[in-house]
Amino acid sequence: MIARLVPLLQLISILLGLGHAKQASNGVDLVMSLDQYYDTVNSNESYTMVEYTTSWCHHCKKLAPNFVQLKRLFDDDSTRPPVRFLEVNCEIFGSTICSGFPGFPMIHLIQPRTRPLEMPDQSQPVALWRRVFNYLTSKYTDPRWQLDPSRVIEYKGSRDPKSMKSFIEAVRKKDKLLKMAEKVLDESYGCKSESYEQDQQLCEYGKRFIQDIDSQDLAKERLKLENILQHNDELKDNLQVYNEIKLKLQLLNQLLVKSSTHDEL
Repeated sequence: MIARLVPLLQLISILLGLGHAKQASNGVDLVMSLDQYYDTVNSNESYTMVEYTTSWCHHCKKLAPNFVQLKRLFDDDSTRPPVRFLEVNCEIFGSTICSGFPGFPMIHLIQPRTRPLEMPDQSQPVALWRRVFNYLTSKYTDPRWQLDPSRVIEYKGSRDPKSMKSFIEAVRKKDKLLKMAEKVLDESYGCKSESYEQDQQLCEYGKRFIQDIDSQDLAKERLKLENILQHNDELKDNLQVYNEIKLKLQLLNQLLVKSSTHDEL
């Protein structure tokens, strides 16, 4: 029964979406189907900012123009990965995408996927009754309809465009720093693979740092750098030095975690 309802709900969502064509033209993509939603949020090439709304929610109506304005703030943004913007009507997808939400509107920033979806193993023989069951329920249990909760960050701040933009930028910067630290710690990675000269220089700086740092002084060095950042607000004006210190702190954090894990073993 549920399997039959899902295509019907998707059809209703399409019909409702046609009535909201004007809003979609503002750049916020209306979700018309489960396939569209999961294909978008499971991209490994973009972030996805999603507003989950209903027609009866007063705060949703106040959020709508701010969300459109937020999208416009990113129209000329060249930072990679880019950000996609979605609106989900939870009167249509309440039992699927919006299941379990405590209230509306909800705002999620979904990070790019970094590993493949866990698809079922098709190489093993499957009993006939299982194949029939899978076929009958496939419309509701499509293996592509999955989203790793660890990639979902709920936004709980002020819903004005500038605050939401700052949140997105902060997450992207943190993720970029983490990825850079992972590359630096990967002995097989060559910094010249970086697309941008500034990233290449930062990577090489990190490689030199971990070669020179004494493994016995990791905690002491981290404390020193934390104090520098805490008492020198003007460092943010020198982006290169600021990024170098942030990278060193990230590297120290990861090295200390590895050291602690090794000691426990």
